[in-house]
This record gives sequence, C-alpha cells and structure tokens, in this order.
Amino acid sequence: MSKRSNFYQYYQKPTTLSGLLQKSSSAISHQQRYTFKGEAIVGAVILRCDLNGYSVWAKSKSLKERAQLLDDFFSSVFTDIDQYGGVYFRDEGDCLVAIFSSYFDTTFNSQNIDPLFKKIIGRTYGKDELTAKAIISCGQIAIFQKNHEVGTDDWSAEGEPFVFAARVEQAVESKKRIYYRKKDFEDYFKSGTSWAQPGGIYYWDVSNKSIQVTGLGKIAGWEEFSIHEHIPNGRIQPYV
Repeated sequence: MSKRSNFYQYYQKPTTLSGLLQKSSSAISHQQRYTFKGEAIVGAVILRCDLNGYSVWAKSKSLKERAQLLDDFFSSVFTDIDQYGGVYFRDEGDCLVAIFSSYFDTTFNSQNIDPLFKKIIGRTYGKDELTAKAIISCGQIAIFQKNHEVGTDDWSAEGEPFVFAARVEQAVESKKRIYYRKKDFEDYFKSGTSWAQPGGIYYWDVSNKSIQVTGLGKIAGWEEFSIHEHIPNGRIQPYV
C-alpha cells in the first residue's frame, strides 16, 4: 500500500464529510481517487499550505508537542481536502501539498473549491492557535509511474504548478492569507467566490499586488497576485 493510501486511511474522518461533495456510502470510493489511472497530462489546481511561524514556535517545544500540533493541522486540513474531492500529494514538515483534478474526481470543478481554501485559512491550529497560509497554483501536471512504482497503486506527479507554489511560498509573507496568481483567480475562482452585500459583514480583505519571486522566468521576478487575507472579526461592507 502506498504512503498516500496510508495517509488517507489514517486521517480520513468519513462521519464528518458533508457539503459540496457528500460522503459516499463507502470510504472505498474515496480511496479509489488515489489509485493510478494511467499516464496522463491533466489540468490541476495545486494547494500548498503551511503553518505560519511554525519554525520559531517549534524551537521551544518538545517532539510530542510538535507531533500533536501537526496531527491537528493535518487531520483538519485533510478532512477538508477529502470533502472537496482533492488528494493528498505529499507533506514537507509543516507543509501539506494537495492536488485537485478531474483525473482523481470526475465531479471536480475549480469554481466550487474556493470555500475550501477559506475554510483552511480561516481556522487556527493546536492549543497555541497557529495560523496558516495557502498558495494556489493552476496548470498542467504530468502523472506517471516510475519503475519502482509499477505494479502498485503509487504514482508520481510533476509540473510547473508545483514549482510555482513552492517558490511563491518562500517569497510571501506568513499571514492568514491565500495567494492566487491573479490570472488564475480571475479565470478559475472569481465566479465562484461569494462577496458581501452593502451593509453585510465580510471576512476577507482582497487586494492585488505584485510580488517578486525568484526562479519563475519573469522580468525581474515580478508576478501579479490576488491576495485574500482573513479578518477574524469581520468588517461591515460600506454602502457606495
């Protein structure tokens, strides 16, 4: 059994699944997302999220305390990812990478998953209430099996969206934010995003900003982002 299948079995919480993708009568149908379905180049949304300030926090904590925080983080985030049809790809310390694509779930629609990102970043994690940030990257990825994976349900994936997300993570501020490439947000997510009406309360401050990110092949490294920052207590949408 692959590492991803083990991760799924450990962190799955079928009784909590609800909402956009209702839980199925059998957890097996969810696990089938993780099986290798043949070589393919597919469109995908990559979610890369990590805890803000984890490295500093961990310096004064025991291994048990670190494990407890990461268990809380992974359990919460994985449940949400599973609910919205995504698959766990890998974890890197306090960072979790997930893939959303019709390759894994034929009901996938990028316009429906913006609430997932806001759910993940809107929460806090562990008794010390650490926050998280998320990088969202869209594009084509390649899915295939390396020689040692042939004959198993394991698989590999690579592509520009993974590279983009990893490099952006190193360049942005560690705040309760979701970072979208501006064009990605407008093309794939904007129409599915809910906006507060005048006089209503909104919990996300949305702004556009150029950020310098090395290694993306851009002139001087500048890329346009749509940044969504969580406002815990909310603000009233003014009347125009």
